[in-house]
Formats: sequence, C-alpha cells, structure tokens
Amino acid sequence: MVIGDFNNVLYSEENLGGLMVRNSDIKDFGDCVQELNLVEMAYSGNKFTWMSPSVRCKLDRVMINTAWLRGNFGAKTEFIAPESISDHSLGVVSFANTIVKQPKPFKFFNMWTLSDNFLEVVKKYWVFPGGGTKQFMLKEKLGRLKAPLKKLNNVEFGHISSRARIARDNLCAIQNHILNGGIMEDGYSNTRKKAEKLLEAESLFLAQKLRGDYIRQGDRCTKFFYDIIRRNQARNSITCIRNCDGVVVEDPNLIANVFVQHFSNLLEIPGHRMNNDMVALECGQKVAIDSHSDLVAPVTMEEVKEAFFDIDIEKAPGPDGFGSLFFKKCWD
Repeated sequence: MVIGDFNNVLYSEENLGGLMVRNSDIKDFGDCVQELNLVEMAYSGNKFTWMSPSVRCKLDRVMINTAWLRGNFGAKTEFIAPESISDHSLGVVSFANTIVKQPKPFKFFNMWTLSDNFLEVVKKYWVFPGGGTKQFMLKEKLGRLKAPLKKLNNVEFGHISSRARIARDNLCAIQNHILNGGIMEDGYSNTRKKAEKLLEAESLFLAQKLRGDYIRQGDRCTKFFYDIIRRNQARNSITCIRNCDGVVVEDPNLIANVFVQHFSNLLEIPGHRMNNDMVALECGQKVAIDSHSDLVAPVTMEEVKEAFFDIDIEKAPGPDGFGSLFFKKCWD
C-alpha cells in the first residue's frame, strides 16, 4: 500500500479551478501507476483532498497493488477535513477483519443465447404448474430457470477464456497445416464454427463483465484486464455506512439492513399533498359530458387490435383474426 501526497492529479476531472489540466501534466503519473499495477483503494469522505482560495485538487491517495487485492484485506479509507492542521485532507486508513465474500446473485450472461440448447432449456422450465398473481408466477418461473442455466453455463461456457484460447490455437494449427500444402480434413468446418462460437461468447462475456469500458485498453484477457475486474469489485463494495442515527455500521449483513430500513422509512412516510385547485381546473377546455361514458368504458380486445394494427378484425387472416393467440396471451 502506498499512501501520501502525490503532488499531482491522476485525471483531469480531479482538478477544480485554476489552470486547465493537460494530458502532458498527468501522463508520467499515469504511466507510473500503470507500470506498478497500482489502483486506488475504495474511499469515502471528501472528493478533493487539497484546497487553496481558488483551486481544489485530489492530490492525496491510498493506492494498492494486485497482491493486495488478492489478499482480500479488509481495509477502507476516509478523507476528512484537515481543520487547522494542514491544507491537505486527513487520509485515515482503517483495518478490519478479512472481507467475507457473500454469495453472488444470479446474473444472466448474454453468451448463453449462443448455445443450441438455450431455447430448449428455457421452454422446458418456463412452464409453471401453480397459480397466483402474474408477479408471483414470473418470479417462480425465473427461479426455476436459475439452476438449469447455471448448469448450461458450466457445461458449455465454463472457463470461457481458456476454451476460446484452445479452440483458437487448434484452428490456427489446422489453417497453418492447410496453407503449407496439407490436406483439408472433413472436420475443418466444424472446428472453425466451434472456435468462432467460443470467441464470440468470450467477447460477449468480457463486454458484459466490464460493460465494454475497458475492452480496448485491457486487450481482452491480459493481466491488466483481470486487475481492472478486481479493482472494480473492491471499489464497488460497501465496507461501512452511517445509519439514520449517525452510527457507523461495518457488518456486511447489517449494512444491507440499513439500506432496507432507509428506503422502508422513506416509502412509508406519507407525502404532503395539496388540495385540488378548483379555480385552475375550471380554466381551459373540458371534456364534454356525453364523452364521460367513453372515458370510463372497459377496453375490449377488439379495440386493442384495431388501435394497434388499424385493420378489420373480421377480414384479418387466421381462424379467428390476426394474431389471435398472441393477443390472447398479451390480454391475459
């Protein structure tokens, strides 16, 4: 861990006021940080750490390397006001117990759609035999899909980067053999399709993993790429939070309860409502009395069909009108 005043900003947006930061001003610092594989530790408190009458900058940092991220140390940084001690914010690093990794929530990966068995798996487990509200049935259907999709991922897409690399190497070896005068074997087409499929799946996986932000810089599967993943995971983790009473909570389980309690209290508090301003309502155009019944009348399926497709239901193709099965499902 490297901590202190680096006397330079790392990004242009970390300077507010004064002269504009040029790329040449931050290039050496950025190259040094990248060469040493340093990333900034997750922090809370002040955004800028140094100030003058007209300029505010982030000059103080707590930076860690890849070994620190792999060590899973429970540490956090807080930048607080310097008071009368200095013009630099105080960077306080606190150490806690080793971070306990919680079970990861289920996440859908776009690469699964490349599988030939994907639609079959979804159709098989999407049928829900029970009843209930639409929300409950949707929740149960999604729950039934978790285990089959995880199994599909392990069988066809587990260790996708390694699989893609092996498939690419095999394809290159066969192509070199053919281009050097060898005979094209019958399995070449299948080998190429398999390699293309795995490479596309890997690309989808990496793009979704990092939301496409670091794909070009990370050169896909380099060490830099995985360091970025670890940095984002460490940065996005919430190690402590203040509850409504101002008490700092550090227990991961209690942190989740603080969020739930905050929004529960927020949604349960009745809002301040104003009475209708009848004077304002009387101004302007009004709906005619004879149109009142049309506004409150129930909407029929035939009206929906005509409104969306502007066709004659009686003359529409099909045994009982255009897309009758589709409309029935949507209407239900």
